[in-house]
Amino acid sequence: MAPAFATYVTYSDTFGKPITEADLVTRVEALSLNDCLQSVGKLSHLLASQDPEALSEIRQFVLAGLRASGAVFLVDGMIRYGGRRLMFDKQLMALARLALLHADDRPPDSFNDQ
Repeated sequence: MAPAFATYVTYSDTFGKPITEADLVTRVEALSLNDCLQSVGKLSHLLASQDPEALSEIRQFVLAGLRASGAVFLVDGMIRYGGRRLMFDKQLMALARLALLHADDRPPDSFNDQ
């Protein structure tokens, strides 16, 4: 089986500038560890299935979390028409690690009811 190559959507593609590690840590620190791990688990399960409906659910799940004007349309366009992939398994492992190291150990709060 030949390796699959893809171009992935990045933060700088979406927001026009790279994110710093300090900014990423600051954002994660404001989140509930429980919410982060639940979301990473859901995304991991959907990604592993490789089912087109599951991949569509991933896209909808992530797009619902974007709060910047125009970002939803930009990311959706990169995925639907630009042939970009939204995420891959190593990104999810990195997200889980960041959550374990930096997220607030409090009960789930649905990302502060967002």
